[in-house]
Amino acid sequence: MLGFTPEEFRDLSVADFHLPEDLPFISKQIGMFLKGGTGRRKDIRFKRRDGSTFFADLNPVLISLGGRRGILVAIRDITDRKQAEDRVAAHQRRLRAVGAKLAVAEEQERRRIAAGLHDNVVQTLALAKMKLEGLAAHKSSAQISQAILEIRGLVDRSVHDTRTLLFDLSPVALYELGLEPAVESLLERIQAAHRLATRFRTDGLPKPMTNDVRVVLFRGVREVLQNVVKHAQARSVDVSVRREDEMVLVEVQDDGVGFDAKKALSVHDEAGGFGLFDVRERLDYLGGSLTIQSEPGKGTTATLRAPLVQEKACPEGMSHGDSSASG
Repeated sequence: MLGFTPEEFRDLSVADFHLPEDLPFISKQIGMFLKGGTGRRKDIRFKRRDGSTFFADLNPVLISLGGRRGILVAIRDITDRKQAEDRVAAHQRRLRAVGAKLAVAEEQERRRIAAGLHDNVVQTLALAKMKLEGLAAHKSSAQISQAILEIRGLVDRSVHDTRTLLFDLSPVALYELGLEPAVESLLERIQAAHRLATRFRTDGLPKPMTNDVRVVLFRGVREVLQNVVKHAQARSVDVSVRREDEMVLVEVQDDGVGFDAKKALSVHDEAGGFGLFDVRERLDYLGGSLTIQSEPGKGTTATLRAPLVQEKACPEGMSHGDSSASG
């Protein structure tokens, strides 16, 4: 395990198969064990003959040999277990970071919606109210008709702004009709607002999914599309939704300038929003994934994957469309 021959091992000291930074702890444990036969258990790093290291579990036994006390130690390589534990701990840290990020993002979203209501809807309605109050001052029917037209325009603007805010907050289509109609509606809004050519495709297959999966996929697609609008300088974007076995795949492809996908997926959104890194973490938590293929000047393809609800055999006369977890 250590790579030394029995002859070499007899001439070695503790310092020859432990790392320098671990020696103070090792020496202390040896002294405690020789005095009382006990010591604090801890996973210990060992150094092999070739310089590589591994973690081991120790089982020390106090012995007496030729009138001298010593320690016989059985060691078991636990590197795989240690690495698995480290991966779990790192994943838990990432989840806690995402949870904290979510709380911040939700607060920012509330502030954005409140600002939108105040700056657009409230002020427009206040102006409409002022015009209504001023109707009595108009003496001719032509003036009254013009004022009514202006008021109707203000009310129409308020209705539009309110619907936009409601869609951003919680799109009704996502819960009432499913993921695909909601994504198609999102594309239509982006095309109208940014003059970006869009195309939506679906395979038409049933895609039963939980609300959590549906929401995370929709927010993920929206985040990818926001990146396209802000940074890609794209002329067109295609979105397709299809089923592969027990997974749903959403692919977003644009003809923009591309970007460093590895960097985007390795850090949080600097602006404090819910960026691609966070989308990937949430999908990973749900058993899915986010992969991005992008090179400068060659456009970008983002693929979001998430698990579908396992469909059970339906009793005779009942169709799959009866599921409340439809896509």
